[in-house]
Amino acid sequence: MGIKSNLLRYDGCVDVVNEREICGWAADRDNPQNRVSVDLFINDKFVTTSEAGLFREDLKDAGISDGYAAFRFWPDGCLNMDKDYVRIVYSGTPMPVPDGHIRRAKMTKLLIKRFLKQISRNQFLRNLLAPLAAQLDDYRSDPVSLSKSIQEKIAPLKIDYDDHVKRVNLIIPEINFRTFFGGYIGKFNLIKKLVEAGCTSRVIIVDSCDIDYQAWQKLIFNKYEGLENILSKLEVVYCFDRNKTVRMSPDDMIIATTWWTAHIANKAVEGLNKKRFLYLIQEYEPFTFEMGTYHAMAYQSYTFPHVALFSSKFLQDYFRINKIGLYKDGDVKESESMYFENAICSFNVNKERASTIKRQETSVLCQARKTRLQEYV
Repeated sequence: MGIKSNLLRYDGCVDVVNEREICGWAADRDNPQNRVSVDLFINDKFVTTSEAGLFREDLKDAGISDGYAAFRFWPDGCLNMDKDYVRIVYSGTPMPVPDGHIRRAKMTKLLIKRFLKQISRNQFLRNLLAPLAAQLDDYRSDPVSLSKSIQEKIAPLKIDYDDHVKRVNLIIPEINFRTFFGGYIGKFNLIKKLVEAGCTSRVIIVDSCDIDYQAWQKLIFNKYEGLENILSKLEVVYCFDRNKTVRMSPDDMIIATTWWTAHIANKAVEGLNKKRFLYLIQEYEPFTFEMGTYHAMAYQSYTFPHVALFSSKFLQDYFRINKIGLYKDGDVKESESMYFENAICSFNVNKERASTIKRQETSVLCQARKTRLQEYV
């Protein structure tokens, strides 16, 4: 996890490839003022180099360089999307810009056709991949859909800072029994501790979800020791519609729990006396994406003014060793970066069964999110 390489400092993404234009962005994470160049290859033959120095407002808003990080190639009739293979790399390196491998369309269509045929024969794959495939298809066919989705995801809350009640505001994506994995248990145990400490607390939901208190109580909170009564002690506000006004006191505190809630929290604290939020960090979220816009925005969330609460010392050390977020310029005060250790659930072991396991058999203990995959395990 501590591998160092000059190549790892580059971020970027190829956004559009067609016979009229090829465009995207590239940036040097360690030196934002350094203009990165990219090379275009068609059928493994070098064509030209372009400096990523064009301005894009969305890059500036995302904190990528100073916004001057975009590039554009004009194929000028030398590209046939049905026959040619396009490769875009960071200049002087073999490293492709993410999404910079565009293979022959006919071959791609053939591979997709074969893959879909395999899916059609397998109920498990159909159920597991159908939602993801539909979402990716929308984004690939229409880059505007991706941009719109991101804008909606990080849209700021509409806040009136005139309330006299001081609260702790926990911003979460949703409450959904299908996705109530260990991360959510940690979030609600944190807010439970704050309630027990006498803090007036509120949960703000920012993603689309069904608001059903009875179902939440029955399917989620009744199943987790210590959380059975938490809903009755909290105010829950549904703000997927950002036109809904939330009242806060200038002395309120805000807790972000994911990269996109950190973007929301960063805007919300502008009207508070304390211009920082508490960031509950339970994983290094850029790892959950390929290099691209989501990866960059997840990384950016650690650059906002915040106090960090890590879900383990191991995770805190990873940020410190790799100089991420608060640790960009070295060590920080203990009051600005804290950690707690995750609970590990106990389980019964069949000792007789364990004693019969052959040495060549290997068991792996995994910590994973609750997904549809569990229905088949």
